[in-house]
Amino acid sequence: MPAEDMPDLANWLACVHPEDRDTAVQAMDRVGGGETFVLEYRILRASDQLVRRIRDTFFSIPGVDGRIRSAVGIAQDVTVDTGLRAYVVAVGDVPRRGLVDDALQASGYEVRAFASGQALLEMAGSLKPGCVVFNLEEASDIVVASELKASRAHLPVVAVGASGGDVGFGVRVMKAGAVDFLELPLAPEALLLTVKTALAEIQAEADRARQR
Repeated sequence: MPAEDMPDLANWLACVHPEDRDTAVQAMDRVGGGETFVLEYRILRASDQLVRRIRDTFFSIPGVDGRIRSAVGIAQDVTVDTGLRAYVVAVGDVPRRGLVDDALQASGYEVRAFASGQALLEMAGSLKPGCVVFNLEEASDIVVASELKASRAHLPVVAVGASGGDVGFGVRVMKAGAVDFLELPLAPEALLLTVKTALAEIQAEADRARQR
């Protein structure tokens, strides 16, 4: 059965992301020919127009005459949750935390504050994916970035601090596990760009993992 003859195909295709529709039509043509296979594609969710990634197992169902009468898909939402979420650790520096919180919240981020790196580590296993913005008070604070990198790939760390003229400080922080280092005084625009980039990398890594 050609894809265009399948009932309700138009309704389904209307939900499929425009860039994936041609592939979806080709998939339905193959199902109409009796194939069974798995396809990943994106949809635009009708309720809020958010993009979701779907893994669908398609197969056909023949009628009593042996002809393909319908196609069925078993769908699984495999979207990685990388919403606008940030975890701010600002040890002993309320004004700086306020600056970071205000910049992130003004850009639509859900912000949760932690009083210390240890407090964050104790909760890390239950946290949803998001970017950690860590105010470095002393060099030993980079241990938090190391521990998160080792066990929590969904919690990238952006470190904020003063290098004190040490040109290698930022390099050491990133080698320890932070995805980036921002020098004080902090520029809100640089913070927002860095956090956005870190969250995008979570999604990209999840996509690469599915393709392996």
